[in-house]
Amino acid sequence: VQTCALPIYVPAGQILFSANLVDKMPQIGPLTIPHGLMAVTVELSDPARVAPFLRAGAEVAVFDTVELDATRSGSTTSTTKIVLDRVLVVGVGATTVGPTQEQNQNGEQAVPVALVTLAVTQAQAEVLVHSAQTGALYFALLRDGTVVSRPRTISDAQIFGKN
Repeated sequence: VQTCALPIYVPAGQILFSANLVDKMPQIGPLTIPHGLMAVTVELSDPARVAPFLRAGAEVAVFDTVELDATRSGSTTSTTKIVLDRVLVVGVGATTVGPTQEQNQNGEQAVPVALVTLAVTQAQAEVLVHSAQTGALYFALLRDGTVVSRPRTISDAQIFGKN
């Protein structure tokens, strides 16, 4: 246990969280990135980023949904899996309205999106960037003590039964 040589004064009535009792992380520009990690930003819709509840300092699980070839006949099935089980949010951008590339191709209207920056290892960054480029990301907000069990893949067939 490391102690602080300077006294720390806490105002009466202030709620203390163990997450606040850590060494200050180095700040790079407006972001605070923990040592040994890198910041990766992804674009998410409001529901996918647990809006308006997501804040810097929160931890999230990251889900990815992709279309996979299901049979030799060329049909596809949607599958979803947790690709990162617990990562730190270091920044949440303002919500803007802008069409994604996929929406432009389909002629759909623009939806609100926001940029969310996560602090990840290189291996996690590779998974996150690949998932953002090839699938659809969705975050789950975690709290202290939340246990994320071993990821499993969920598919249309599991939810709706086999045809």
